[in-house]
Amino acid sequence: MKWTLVTAAAIAVAAAVAFSAHGGTSSKTMKIVATQHDFGQVDSGKRGLTRGDSSVFSEVLRIEGKTVGADHIACTFMGMWPKETDFCRGLFVLPGGSLVAEGAADEGPFTVAIVGGTGRYSGARGTIRAIPSKTGETLLVSLL
Repeated sequence: MKWTLVTAAAIAVAAAVAFSAHGGTSSKTMKIVATQHDFGQVDSGKRGLTRGDSSVFSEVLRIEGKTVGADHIACTFMGMWPKETDFCRGLFVLPGGSLVAEGAADEGPFTVAIVGGTGRYSGARGTIRAIPSKTGETLLVSLL
């Protein structure tokens, strides 16, 4: 069955919004594939990776191969103990609104908190689980 961008996005967003709007204990998870398309770094101190350095990047977001939005993320390097960690904040722009997420990120799979949103996602809470791959990341967006 051939889905249009609007149809696929509308179904995914409507399902997520239905769960988040009711504020129940159930959650809905969207599987989004993120592919980086822009990247920049700021070396704020001593040359090389040191605490306080940051990276900023954007990714194209796709559901079932169809582009549904973009994210824009800024990460600050926090340190190397007990392992290398960044603190990241991100804006995920989707049809009908956006999600805001933040938390600790590292090389492997990690989870950040959804701390709010706009439009259809106003007051959103939940998590985003980022699972890196060779071609980008799979984002499991779980709205409560």
